[in-house]
Amino acid sequence: MATAHLFLAALLFAAAPDAAKETPVGKQISAFELEDYLGAKHSLADWKDKQAVVVVFLGTECPLAKMYGPRLADLQKRYAEKGVQIVAIDSNRQDTLAEIAHYARVHKIDFPILKDAGNRVADQFGAERTPEAFLLDEKRVVRYWGAIDDQYGIGYAKGKAGKEHLAAAIDELLAGKEVTTPAVEAGGCHIGRVSRKAPSGDVTYSNQVARVLNKHCVLCHRPDQIAPFALTSYDEVAPWAETIREVIDQNRMPPWHANPKHGKFYNDARMTDEEKRLVLTWIENGLPAGDQRDLPQPPQFAEGWRIPKPDIVVKMPQAYKVPAKGTVPYQYFVVDPGFKEDVWVRGAEGRPGNRSVVHHLVLFFVPPGQNGFRPEDPLFNAVAAFSPGMPAPVGPDEFARCIPAGSKLIFQMHYTPNGSEQTDQSEAGLVLADPKKVQKEVTLSAALNFKFQIPPGATNHRLEARTKLGQDTILYSLIPHMHLRGKAFRFTAVYPDQREEVLLDVPRYDFNWQNIYMLSEPKRVPEGTELVCVGHFDNSEENLMNPDPTKPVFWGDQTWEEMMVGSFSMSLAEQDLRIGPPAAKAREDGKYDVRFRYKPAAKVASVHVAGEFNEWKQHGLKMDGPDGEGFYSTSLALDKGRYEYKFVLDGKTWRHDPGNREQSGFYKNSVAWVGTNAAEFAQQNAAEKKPEKKAQAKPKFTISKETTYITEPLTEGGYPDYAGALNEHFGKGVTPENNANVLFWKAHGPHPEGATMPPEFFKLLGVELPEQGDYMVVYFKFLTEHKKIAANDERFNALNEKQRKSIERPWKREEFPEIAQWLAMNEKPLTLVVEGAKHPDYYKNRGGNAGADKPPGAVA
Repeated sequence: MATAHLFLAALLFAAAPDAAKETPVGKQISAFELEDYLGAKHSLADWKDKQAVVVVFLGTECPLAKMYGPRLADLQKRYAEKGVQIVAIDSNRQDTLAEIAHYARVHKIDFPILKDAGNRVADQFGAERTPEAFLLDEKRVVRYWGAIDDQYGIGYAKGKAGKEHLAAAIDELLAGKEVTTPAVEAGGCHIGRVSRKAPSGDVTYSNQVARVLNKHCVLCHRPDQIAPFALTSYDEVAPWAETIREVIDQNRMPPWHANPKHGKFYNDARMTDEEKRLVLTWIENGLPAGDQRDLPQPPQFAEGWRIPKPDIVVKMPQAYKVPAKGTVPYQYFVVDPGFKEDVWVRGAEGRPGNRSVVHHLVLFFVPPGQNGFRPEDPLFNAVAAFSPGMPAPVGPDEFARCIPAGSKLIFQMHYTPNGSEQTDQSEAGLVLADPKKVQKEVTLSAALNFKFQIPPGATNHRLEARTKLGQDTILYSLIPHMHLRGKAFRFTAVYPDQREEVLLDVPRYDFNWQNIYMLSEPKRVPEGTELVCVGHFDNSEENLMNPDPTKPVFWGDQTWEEMMVGSFSMSLAEQDLRIGPPAAKAREDGKYDVRFRYKPAAKVASVHVAGEFNEWKQHGLKMDGPDGEGFYSTSLALDKGRYEYKFVLDGKTWRHDPGNREQSGFYKNSVAWVGTNAAEFAQQNAAEKKPEKKAQAKPKFTISKETTYITEPLTEGGYPDYAGALNEHFGKGVTPENNANVLFWKAHGPHPEGATMPPEFFKLLGVELPEQGDYMVVYFKFLTEHKKIAANDERFNALNEKQRKSIERPWKREEFPEIAQWLAMNEKPLTLVVEGAKHPDYYKNRGGNAGADKPPGAVA
């Protein structure tokens, strides 16, 4: 399945078609003569021997017109020998001949592109947008008008066209038939016409409109930024007036999707009603320029960046060639920045090298000691990012993100081909904080749900994700994330007293704008608060972005799959890193004196320290204090090593160390390193646990860190046995008798939901399964096949909601009869699952020596 082309610029200023426009179908087109960008004259009569002429109005900066350039070139080749001529006309006052020549060269267009100065020919046709197609028959009567196909539209792009409107009309015309669908309204940018109205009024560009655009638009609409054209001068703005009017009227620009009833946000991009009135009045009054002496000072930006001048610029190690068409899986590029110390980042921005093909990028870190990156790292370890509409936040030194010393940096790149082969070498800029001034570490966390199935055809499928905050927390920003079927998203805080507050509501989620909603004021929420995220998904044909409404959708990284993630940036409310972690001082006897300090936020009777060094006895080690600054302290003699600990207030309330950023485990215990560090400690443990080497077959090539991640075991053919290494790691102590997987697969059978397991898998587990059995019936199949309820039926959604509620509390059979029936149907497999859950070990054999005779990189 091809991914959707989520081209940035089409989301910025491409305009929606008019709801009720008089169709030009049946109109006779009079002769006209125009010059192309080389100065050669062309007239309609030049193609008198052609059975049909297709006239398409284009613009060099309109995003949709850019996307359809290659498509029109293909259509000309396809129909040239059938007596069809394609002619393009550019009626935009702002497009120069040089820009038209560049457009033709980039998209390899060999049909004429004519310049319609003064938009006389556009007026004759009644053309209003780019791209907009007119199919003329032999008598030059319009037989079809409108969209080229349905692949690209306002805010969506499909992997391929479902309906080729123009091509179908040409085929019917050439066959002597009536055109079945003679008009399909086109979306796109308004033609930048020469104004026929004399300017009037006291609202001018210089005195009012430039100020509004500087405030809301110029950040993106300037050279070398995300927007497809600049809005920094009168001559740049005036030709786009009708498009500006439309996107403001429809609340599509400036881009902002949050419901104003909930929450206040620092980066709220909306124009005020007064600002809208000024811009619309200016357009209505004929675009008066005003006195240039009234022009405001233009906003100042660091060259090429939206952040202050970066202290560090990280660049992809090599350029990547993006193909003209097709699907490009996420690409990853590793950079070793050589950080010898922790690096604290207070501002960051991802900057695409080629904005026409970069849909989004994420720069994230992989800490030292971690072998490769994990799927969750781009989410939780993100440092810089780029996506349409995403701000580039910069904070003070006191609040910063930490990249641990020795970390690798990785670019995750999502490319979307744009019709011509391109290259990209993106980069990211980092603005650093003074480590001595950092008070709180800004981290990323999330509520996520990765166990779901969105039924085919569902128009409003509800999913929920929750996370409970284990400590008092400060929230800075909220980031909803879904993919192409995402419809709406809401963050709600459920406080320990069960009071609820909607923090963010996005009623019309748009995947094309990956916004960060930055709270106007950081919000402190107490320990025990649950963040509940609810998302709604549209997997129906009505969703024009939907790659395939006939299939169920599961979790996945790619855009044709789905995600349900509510991420947020945060700090621990009590954290003050200026205090520092416990200080360790070496003693002559080989031990260390370790000093613990803690300053309670409120008055307490006592403070104790408890940890691995005293078996977590909460009353064992009382601390002295408070001193003049309010600190309690004590010193312990400890051996070299790693220790988890917490402070205990009044013998009952456990607190982490606010001066220590490192926490561990489910209970978020603070971690003290005594006479060592994480890398040294891990290396020492690995050396102590290293098993004796076994004799191996002689490899057929040199094995080293440069060639492979493992050096043993080897297959009989002498190649690294990756599956065997995984089996050895995960299979220690696991036997068929205590292997939970045996019982789980007996319950689910050879065809679990969404997969078919090979016979070899069951042989490795020692499980013999008949072709038929009492296997688990998933709830989706129970409803659709056994209850005969269609997945797009309202009753289907209601029963899914009942299932969600049934897991929240005890219930009786008569309350949820369908669920009781489903459980009864699954009685035997559920018994096996319950028994399997009692086993301490779970082991999935990775296939042993499968592929023993294949070289490294071959797929077994």
